[in-house]
Amino acid sequence: MSSGCDTTSTDARSRIPYVEGGDAFAAFTAGMTPSPKDSRPVPGGLSFSCGAGARINPVINQLVFVGYGGRDQRAVEAHVAEMARVGVKAPSHTPCLYLVAPHLLTQAPRMTVYGHDTVPEVEFVVFTWRGRDYVTLGNDQSDMEVERLISAEKGKNLCPKAIAREAWALPDCIDFWDRLRLRLICNGMVIQDGGVDGLMRPEALSHLVASATKRPAEGRMIFSGTIATRGSYPHKPYNIEILLEDPVNGRSIRHTFRIDMLPTLQA
Repeated sequence: MSSGCDTTSTDARSRIPYVEGGDAFAAFTAGMTPSPKDSRPVPGGLSFSCGAGARINPVINQLVFVGYGGRDQRAVEAHVAEMARVGVKAPSHTPCLYLVAPHLLTQAPRMTVYGHDTVPEVEFVVFTWRGRDYVTLGNDQSDMEVERLISAEKGKNLCPKAIAREAWALPDCIDFWDRLRLRLICNGMVIQDGGVDGLMRPEALSHLVASATKRPAEGRMIFSGTIATRGSYPHKPYNIEILLEDPVNGRSIRHTFRIDMLPTLQA
């Protein structure tokens, strides 16, 4: 099995499918697809190391977050009920898809949010660049007060989204995908720790998103939805460590960052 960014595997399961066409999502992203010849990072753009000295600088023109995307419908219903208890209205159907502005993605070591109602969540992240599929991990920071009072989509668009600086070629781990694990540690406390086997697989996620957006996969990034949370978050500010662990090859993607809250000024 190959490793790094230069994989050429043609295993049907290793390729994320997409559906061609056009609708409102396509209109939203029309004209935003970058030239495939341009691999140079734009100022403040994303850059991922892929092992063996390889690096990619993808231009993400469509960012989609998945909500309530578990494989077990009973677990999904339990999560809907959990969110309802904190005031988030139950969706009319599941899974849910949320378009998020790509400029909110950040690999910076610090981020700032407004208020004390935002929470971090670890998720695996898949994206396509130059016809190849990759996996990394990120943090879905969202404003829960806005989710409760207005909408989840707006709440997600009000916070930066931390993403790791390393990525793996997706074909290199797709055969043992369900053995991968996610973890989030906040101020030294393990808040999330579990396998990806409860979440939709990358192939299913991308097919779902492609069917809704009617756009090719190139330049698209998908956040998977999250795993269960253990207990309550500690006091802010947050020092966050997120991990995607591959026990088969004894490797992990690790990303650390700090979340600060804007202070209140007195005139």
